[in-house]
Amino acid sequence: MYFPIITSFPYIEDFEVNNGYWNSNGTNNSWQWGQPNDTSLTSAASGLNVWATNLSGYHNLAEESSVYSPCFDLSSLHKPIFKSYIWYQETYPTYCQVQVKNNQAPIWETLGSASDPQWYNSGYSWTENSFGWKQVKHSLQNYATYTNFKAKFYFKGTIQNTGFAFDKVEICDAPTADFNELVPTKAGYFVYFNNQSQRIDSCLWDFGDGSFSKELSPIHQYSGSDSILVHLKVWNNCDMDSISKYVHPLYISVPENSLSNCINAYTGKNVLYIQNNCSETIAEISVCNLYGQEIYYEKAVLENSLNLINLNHLNTNTFYIIKIKTDKGIISIKKVILK
Repeated sequence: MYFPIITSFPYIEDFEVNNGYWNSNGTNNSWQWGQPNDTSLTSAASGLNVWATNLSGYHNLAEESSVYSPCFDLSSLHKPIFKSYIWYQETYPTYCQVQVKNNQAPIWETLGSASDPQWYNSGYSWTENSFGWKQVKHSLQNYATYTNFKAKFYFKGTIQNTGFAFDKVEICDAPTADFNELVPTKAGYFVYFNNQSQRIDSCLWDFGDGSFSKELSPIHQYSGSDSILVHLKVWNNCDMDSISKYVHPLYISVPENSLSNCINAYTGKNVLYIQNNCSETIAEISVCNLYGQEIYYEKAVLENSLNLINLNHLNTNTFYIIKIKTDKGIISIKKVILK
């Protein structure tokens, strides 16, 4: 029996061209691929063809059968998701479930339970009636390293009824939501949001104060410095993800343009030059990475026009944000490269 190894994702199989290289066997096996022609199961979820236990009648008595997928190499995926459209009209205790394994492993294991959202309707299986086609999905995160992953729809038929059908199976890579704060440079209570989400097509920010944004990495002004809970939702064609974090609005008293005309920063080999042509005294200097994490801090009084700071401990050829605080405000000089 031929089982190709699928390495390209997203994998979407709606069984219109052929049976998708899915194959069935088992005791009193009634599984068929094709166009449904039953008084209860009358159409596919997508296109014309499906896999079903008897396309035109009841499943068999005392049936214990399965439809097996091709092999999948999931090693390139970060958050794999299994999705399928399913239809069932069964008489309890007849049931169907998804089982998975690495192709070299001897034992199949049941994927998920009814406690997982958008999955089984009873214990570790689907039973009784779906009342039409519905899409179900489950994470394959525990199998993301498998290079020979296989799945099967396992059917246990006890009392005859129309049975079970599935259509449009997908395996895809879900997004991961994440963000942090960068150092603000505008005057007022601001948070600069740095979107660090992976594999996303769109996003929605809930800033926690009744305001929203669909920008990738927005800048938002708050009315005060109180910590506030921010929610980020992200989407791609596979699925969605969300994360919530408390952020901390920082007050900047002087707009960046007021100081940027007379304070600047330059880099040499493992050194940072701060040029101060302002009348203000520089009181603090910090260096942050692009994630907003402070990795160097110095409390200093720099009144001269040019000051040298040794940064031997920092990585070379890396982007940093230099934050300079004076007695009149703060300036942040972004993406300084230490060569």
